[in-house]
Amino acid sequence: MNIRKTVNPGELLPAWYGVAWIDYMRNQAVCYPVPLNLLAALVRCVYMFAKHGARWLSHDPRGAYHPGFEAGRASAHAVIVNQVVGDVVGPELFVPRGHVPPRPMPPSAS
Repeated sequence: MNIRKTVNPGELLPAWYGVAWIDYMRNQAVCYPVPLNLLAALVRCVYMFAKHGARWLSHDPRGAYHPGFEAGRASAHAVIVNQVVGDVVGPELFVPRGHVPPRPMPPSAS
């Protein structure tokens, strides 16, 4: 009988189970029965401290989320604006970056 259960994102926790830790490499939550989940979390915390030692961070790693989100939003906004400006102004006035306009046709000899 295996008392350790893993839960994928969006799934419900099994009855009487609590989250001991999150396995970020597998994107799963590791769960144990309610009184044992705290003990399992403590044992894992001590093991990780013994294995890696104390690694103090000089900044909050979650702080990188906001600048990345803003950069993505600005990029998407630029793409949308370029598409809308091309539709509103007309294709002859809108030239996207990297676009080489076609050469004019030589006059016909008729």
